Amino acid sequence: AAPAFTEHFHDSEDEGDESVDNGPTGGLTWDGRADHGKDQAKIPLLSPFEMGNKDAGAVTAALRKSAHAGEFKTVFGQDVFNHPNDAFDAAAEALGTFEQSAADFYPYSSRYDAFLAGKATLSTQELHGRALFEDEKKGNCASCHLSEPANDGEPPQFTDFGLIAIAVPRNPAITANTDPAYA
Repeated sequence: AAPAFTEHFHDSEDEGDESVDNGPTGGLTWDGRADHGKDQAKIPLLSPFEMGNKDAGAVTAALRKSAHAGEFKTVFGQDVFNHPNDAFDAAAEALGTFEQSAADFYPYSSRYDAFLAGKATLSTQELHGRALFEDEKKGNCASCHLSEPANDGEPPQFTDFGLIAIAVPRNPAITANTDPAYA
C-alpha cells in the first residue's frame, strides 16, 4: 500500500529503490501540494476544469440530494448538512479514506499486474515497450517509476514517492500553463 502521505523523507529500504536520495517524498498531486487524502480530494471537486463545482456549498447540496445522503448522515451525524463547510470536509475525509482503501481503490487488477503474477503474457509490442521503459540507456522510466514488485512482494505503484525537479519546462500547449496563477 502507499505510504502515509504526510511530510516525510525517503528512508525506507524495503522497496529496493535507490532512485531517491533522501529527499522529500509524499504528496498526492503531481507537484506534491496536498499531503493528506482529504486535502487532495477537495482539489478536483472545486476545480473549474475538473468537476466544476462553484464552492463547498454546491458540493454539499449535490451530496444532500444523492443516493448516499442517508449513509452520509449515519456516519457523520443527522445534522451534517446543516453545516455545509463541515459536510464538505466530511465528504473530503470520506473520499480520502476511500482512496487509501487498497482492496477497493487500487486492487492491482491490470494486465500488467496479472503478467507480474504469472497469470498473463504480454504481446511482443508490450514486451518491447516494457524493455524501453526499463532500459537505462533508452526511456529509463523505471529509475523513478518503479515497475517491479517491491522486496516484500507488494505490486509496483510506478512511483518512488519522490519529488524531483528534472528541469522539464512547462508545456505551452497546455492552456493552464500560460496562467501565472496556475501552480
